[in-house]
Amino acid sequence: MIKQNISTSIIQYDCPNDKSEAVSQIVDLINQAGPKSDFILLAETPYTPYTTVDSFSGVADTIPGDYSDSLSRLAKKHKAYICSGIIEKDGDFIYNSAILISPEGRIIHKHRKISLASCDITGGFTPGNEIEIVETELGKIGILICLDTSIAKNNYDLANLNPDLILVPSYGLAKSDYNLTLTIDGMLDECIDEWRIRMQMLAKFCKSYVLRADHCGVEDHQIRVGHSIAVTPAGYVISEATMKPTILHVTLDPFLASKRSF
Repeated sequence: MIKQNISTSIIQYDCPNDKSEAVSQIVDLINQAGPKSDFILLAETPYTPYTTVDSFSGVADTIPGDYSDSLSRLAKKHKAYICSGIIEKDGDFIYNSAILISPEGRIIHKHRKISLASCDITGGFTPGNEIEIVETELGKIGILICLDTSIAKNNYDLANLNPDLILVPSYGLAKSDYNLTLTIDGMLDECIDEWRIRMQMLAKFCKSYVLRADHCGVEDHQIRVGHSIAVTPAGYVISEATMKPTILHVTLDPFLASKRSF
């Protein structure tokens, strides 16, 4: 169980095509969220489009590097934990990763996405192979990235580590045809429901709070589904975003841990 009330902010925004513009917006959003937050979560690959990128190598960063350094400064400034997706360059390899930074500005945990989507593979990502947790003053924290949560082995491996809080940076997309409004609505509803139920089941299975951050807006012929979410260990949805840009402020209360939704 988490050790205290945690004021969290889940940042959901419409990522522009240009990396420098995206990072500038991320910094502004973290500065907006920081005064209200013990913990800030951003999405998977937060500073680039996803399926329309031929190669992610051009927007990759070392760890530590420019992007993680900027997050470390913000974590120290606001005395908050920050978790963000990052496109990681390590030698000749690139990974779809996420990092967790302490309020002191230290990188204390890193997860490399294990279960790659087709666009991860065509974009040049190498899969990770480890699931770990990190012990913090707030409790034990683990990370799964997007499609990682759909693979039973990943969920089992994480559950066996008894996390108190699971972070899920994501990039959910629904394919659509703008000439078929009903088809768009149906695909979106199905995709949103799938994500919500998957996060509820992950929380119940691991007996852990779950926070998921996603993108919103449109990418080419696909819609970013948004609906970032916070779920209790019993599967109760504390709060859920819409498909609009938002900073979702949620308090994780250990006394709500057993509140059930189904």
